[in-house]
Amino acid sequence: MSSIIVFFLVVPFFFCLFLAWLFAHRARHKERLLMIEKGINPDINPSAFSARTLIFTLGIVLLCLGVGVGLIGLLAYLGMLPGVAPVAILLLSGGGGLLLAHFLTKSKK
Repeated sequence: MSSIIVFFLVVPFFFCLFLAWLFAHRARHKERLLMIEKGINPDINPSAFSARTLIFTLGIVLLCLGVGVGLIGLLAYLGMLPGVAPVAILLLSGGGGLLLAHFLTKSKK
């Protein structure tokens, strides 16, 4: 029974990862084609997502998830942790980390 559950969790996870990569790749390709059509050299314009920005965003999200795990541990130690609360805390802390990283990395125009 557990192998079926693992199958239905792992396969969709990797399928979603593949779809995310595919649509991101297609969007970058379309953007490059539009820049070429407008006469702009696509190699001159740097990508909006540089490696430094990606590492910074990943660091902020992991830091916030760590805070969420710490909060879960504290609540479990105190015995105040209801059933679905750990999942909700992790989702809220991860989402908060994404929002924080967005506001810290967005350009000031």
